[in-house]
Amino acid sequence: MKSIHLSRVTDDSFVQELKNEIAILKKLDHPHIVRPIETYQYKNQIFIIMEVCSGGDLYSRDPYTEEEAARIISSVLSAVSYLHSNNVAHRDLKYENILFVNESPKAEIKLIDFGLSKIYGVGTIYTMAPEVLKGSYTKQADVWSVGVIAYMLLSSQMPFYGRKRQHIVEQILGGKYDFRGRRWRKIGEPAKDFVRDLLVIDPDERLDAERASSCVWLNKRFAATVRGPREKEIRSARKSMTRYAGYTKLKKMALMVVAHRSTCEEIGILRKVFQKYASNNNNGCISYEEFRDAWKESGLPPEDTKSVFDAVDLDGSGRIRYTEFLAATIEAQGAISEERLAEAFDRFDTDDSGYISVDNLAEILGKDFPRHEIQDIIGDAGEADDHQIDGEDHSRTSRISYSAFLALWEKNNEKEVRANKLRMLGSQANLSALAAVDDDDNDTIESSECQETAIARATFLMDKHGTNNNNAGGGRGSSNSGNTNTSTTSSFSNSKKHVGFEDTMIAISADNHAEQKIVDDPDDYDIGGGIVI
Repeated sequence: MKSIHLSRVTDDSFVQELKNEIAILKKLDHPHIVRPIETYQYKNQIFIIMEVCSGGDLYSRDPYTEEEAARIISSVLSAVSYLHSNNVAHRDLKYENILFVNESPKAEIKLIDFGLSKIYGVGTIYTMAPEVLKGSYTKQADVWSVGVIAYMLLSSQMPFYGRKRQHIVEQILGGKYDFRGRRWRKIGEPAKDFVRDLLVIDPDERLDAERASSCVWLNKRFAATVRGPREKEIRSARKSMTRYAGYTKLKKMALMVVAHRSTCEEIGILRKVFQKYASNNNNGCISYEEFRDAWKESGLPPEDTKSVFDAVDLDGSGRIRYTEFLAATIEAQGAISEERLAEAFDRFDTDDSGYISVDNLAEILGKDFPRHEIQDIIGDAGEADDHQIDGEDHSRTSRISYSAFLALWEKNNEKEVRANKLRMLGSQANLSALAAVDDDDNDTIESSECQETAIARATFLMDKHGTNNNNAGGGRGSSNSGNTNTSTTSSFSNSKKHVGFEDTMIAISADNHAEQKIVDDPDDYDIGGGIVI
C-alpha cells in the first residue's frame, strides 16, 4: 500500500494533478505494469492499494546473465512502449521501481511508481537523461533510462558515476561511458550495440521504445529462461473463451472484477497466452487480426471467430485488453472459488442490500448507460424480485440475490450457456464446431582492472545497499514506494462501507459505443485528465 500525505503539498493544483495521475494509473492495463486494486482518502492522505509484488527489486537478484538481462529489458520495453502509446511517461525508471512478482527464480517483472515523481520534483540521478537535467522532459527520457538499466544488468556497475552529484551530471551530459570491466568481456556486441542505441544524447536521434523492442539483441534466440504456453494451455484458453462467449452480461462483468483482483499465481500461464496472441505489437492489446490468426486452428468460420472476439471485447473498443482477456480465460485455471465470487457480488451490491439491483448497476456503468439495457442485464441473469410497490417503476425492484448470482456458475447453467451460443452464432452447425473445440555468475573485479571500472562497480554496490543516497541523490533510500498490499475493502469515511471505493473495470458496450468506466462513488472526488506528452 502506498500512502501520500496531502498536508505536505501546499499547492492545490499539485493535488489535482496527483489525482489525475492516479486516474491514469487505474486505466492502464498491461501484464508488466502493477495494478492498483483500490484507492481511498482518509485524514488528508490518499492510499493506493496495489497488487502484491513479493519478489524484490532488481538489486535483490544481481548479478544477471545476458539472457536474463535481455528477458527483463524486453519486458520493461513492452511496458514502456504501452505507456508511450497511451501518452503516458514513467519519469522515474530505475532498479528500485522494477519488481519481481514473486520469489520464483523465473518470476516476471512489473513497473511501479510512475508519474508521481514529477509532482514531487524528485527523480533518480543515475538514470536521468541529459535533456531532463537541462529542464526538458519527453517520453524519450524513459528510453535513456532503459539503456542505463540494461548497462547495469549486463555489468553490475554504473555507466555514470562519481563521488559528487556534479561529477555524475557532467558525465551524463557528455554521454561519457565505456564497456571496460571483466563482465563486459563476456557480453556480445549486439548487447553493447543495444546500449549504444539507447544512450544517445540527442533524444531525436535516440531509438524510441517500439523500435528498441525490435533490436537484434532482444530478438536473438537465447536459451529459453522461461517457457511459453504449451499447445494444451492455448487450447484450454480458447475453450474458456468459447464458453465465455455464451455467458450473460452480468456474469462477464463479474469475471472482469475477478480478473482485475487476481494474483499472479491465480493468473498463471494466461499472461503468456495473452502475450502470444499480442506478439505482433507493443500496444498491450489484441487486435481482431491477431485474434483471427490465433484461432485459425479452431475450425470455426471467420464470422464465428469474429463473434467470439466481440464477446470477449466487452467494452466494444475493437481491441481486447489484458483484463478482458483474463476475464474470458480465467476459468481455464480452474473453478472460481466462492470467496472470489463473493467479492465480485459485493462490488455490485453498492448499497449493501444483499441484492444487485438496477440502481446498483446504473451507479457502476454510469448515467449515460441506457437503463432499459441494465434491466435486460438483470433479467437475463435471473428472475426479478416479485415484490413491487404499486405505482413504482419495476426497475426499482428488479434485483439478483446472492444465491441467484452464485447459480450463474452452477453446472445446471450449461443449458443457458448453450442457448446463448446459439443466439450468438446463429446455427446449430456452428455450435457443433464450438463443441469440437471444447474437447478437445558473481565475478569479482581483478586487481589489475582499471580504477574507473572499480569505482563504477563500487558505486553500483553502494547504491544497491543504500549507502550512496546523500552523494548521488538516488539509491534505494530515495524510493518512497511501499509494497505491502491488502485485498480488504476500504472507505473514505466510517459512515458508509462502499464510499470512495474505486476499482478499474471495463464497462460493457451499449449501442456499439465503446466506453471505459471507473467504478467510484459519487461522493468521491472527481478525477480526470492525464499525462499528455
